[in-house]
Amino acid sequence: MNPPIPTPDEAFKSLMLQTGKALRTCGFKGSGQNYRRDCGSQWQAINIQKCQWRTRNDPISFYVNIGLHFPGVSYNRSFDPPATIAKLNACLSDQCFRIENFFPGERFAWFGQDGIDGWNIEEFSSRFETLLTTRLVPVLDTMTTAQGLADVLRRMPWMTMLGARLYLGPALAPPNWDPADNDAGKWKKDDQGRYWGPGEW
Repeated sequence: MNPPIPTPDEAFKSLMLQTGKALRTCGFKGSGQNYRRDCGSQWQAINIQKCQWRTRNDPISFYVNIGLHFPGVSYNRSFDPPATIAKLNACLSDQCFRIENFFPGERFAWFGQDGIDGWNIEEFSSRFETLLTTRLVPVLDTMTTAQGLADVLRRMPWMTMLGARLYLGPALAPPNWDPADNDAGKWKKDDQGRYWGPGEW
């Protein structure tokens, strides 16, 4: 007799249990849908946000939010800065990303299966865990240094937020992104995928 097919909510809960185990092996602490890591001058947060919109073909739809907080940087934030890392919110941080910012075109990796009748939580958990631990976490490891963060933001300068800009300083932070400047050819992309703005090339 085949085991019962899990409901989307049961499958999501199971996925979160496996995800938590994987992230804790990478130095993150937390539970449920929120995990955080103290990297000294930078705090990192990962949040798994379940999407309310789902269909039979996407029985579990969710986003992976990534937030960076720079406790040593002071400025007039639009949100209350966390007093402790346990209060860090990935969506209210000094620098925010979604996982697709790092891996464009791979949304399928976490956006469901081929319909709920064929849902395989073990297979999906394994693929999602691999994506997090072998691809996302190495990027987050790179960003624990100012130079590493600058290199990542150079590949998507339009994502650079004020907190990250202040943390990096003028020597490392990319210039303010202006789509009009890009359209006018004032930004150039090098062979490593980094963008250089007006006056930098």
